[in-house]
Order: sequence, then C-alpha cells, then structure tokens
Amino acid sequence: MLSERDDIIVITDEAHRSQYDQLAANMRRALPNAAFIGFTGTPLMAGEERTRDVFGDYVSIYHLAQSIEDGATVPLYYENRIPELQIVNDDFGEDLERLLEDAELDPEAERRLEREFARQYHLVTRPLGAHRRGLGASLRGAWLSG
Repeated sequence: MLSERDDIIVITDEAHRSQYDQLAANMRRALPNAAFIGFTGTPLMAGEERTRDVFGDYVSIYHLAQSIEDGATVPLYYENRIPELQIVNDDFGEDLERLLEDAELDPEAERRLEREFARQYHLVTRPLGAHRRGLGASLRGAWLSG
C-alpha cells in the first residue's frame, strides 16, 4: 500500500486501455481510499461497458455527433468498397488446376484450400463493371473537391 489517505484523486486518460486488469488492481491496492476518474474518447459498444463498471456512472458524455456539430471533429464517412482485382491470364483456371495437381496435396489440405479459395474466388473472377467506374469517379470527385 502506498497511501491510505482519502484525499487523493487519480485521473486516468484513455481509461478503457489500462484500467481493467493488473495495472488497475495494483493502483487500487496501492491507493485503496483514492477517488478514481477515468476519461475515454472511445465509444463503447453494447456489452462492453467496463469503463462504467470500473469508474461508476458517467459525469459527462460528449458524443461524436456533438463534436462534429461543434466543429471540433471533422465528419467521419465510411463506404464499404470491394477491392479491385483483374485477371490478365486467360488460362487462369487451367494453370491453377495444374499447380494444384503438381502440389500433390493430401485430402485435408485440399479441403482447406478449397474453403479458403471459395471465399476469395468472387473477388478474383469479378468482371470489370460499373461499380469500378463508379469508384474511380467517386475518388476523383473527392480528390478534386478537397
């Protein structure tokens, strides 16, 4: 124990990163009567509210939407994009089959390879389409507009 005083305040930034496991337990043992205040800028998802469990109820909440409205944060946009791949080998299927035969894989390795390849096959064989032209135009527009 470092101190039993009850007039010590421990202020922790990024509390969601450091205040749940061994470090937190050691701090609480060293300062059993201290008041602990934790700050976190990381939004917590449902079921992951350990910060509240460890530190108690929130004193203040400042949401991303409020921060954007205040001008303290730029808006965050997410667009799911599928990576662009293009096969330039017209004999891809035959070449792949020959490589697999030459590899002499055991049945279990073949099954694992088939499972993995099945997940990626649609990306590798996807035809050039409007979605790619749309992506290019979107990126070009974003670049030009700043």
